[in-house]
Amino acid sequence: MSDGTNPQDWVDVADVLARYGQALDDKDWAMLSSCFVPDATFDYAGSGRYNNYADFEELARVTLGRYSSTQHLVGSIRITIDGDIGEAHCYAQAAHVMDGIGDMRITGTSYYDTLRRTPDGWRIVSRRLVRLWGDGPQR
Repeated sequence: MSDGTNPQDWVDVADVLARYGQALDDKDWAMLSSCFVPDATFDYAGSGRYNNYADFEELARVTLGRYSSTQHLVGSIRITIDGDIGEAHCYAQAAHVMDGIGDMRITGTSYYDTLRRTPDGWRIVSRRLVRLWGDGPQR
């Protein structure tokens, strides 16, 4: 158990948040799954609600399949930890390049996460995405 003063917990939670963005950009589904518990819940503004990781991964595969390249940058991370439960809020900026035509969509979002320490490390148990702004083609 941590009382929130262990700096390694903060580093480990921040790593999960960064790993998420890198996994999306690399379309590395094994890495992406390492960020979540299997029964994680997702509330993704405009994309729906999902009650398990498998359904969310299918959404990510279909959505990212439309793009030749993406880059998810995560920053302004705030984390609080109470024992084996963590809360995190971060901003993300994501660029999505359309396959073959070069159009780019850039969005700014906030992620609100609840995480849990598991035997395999910190994992997201619920994630809410709030779209803050965006430009480019809506596809």
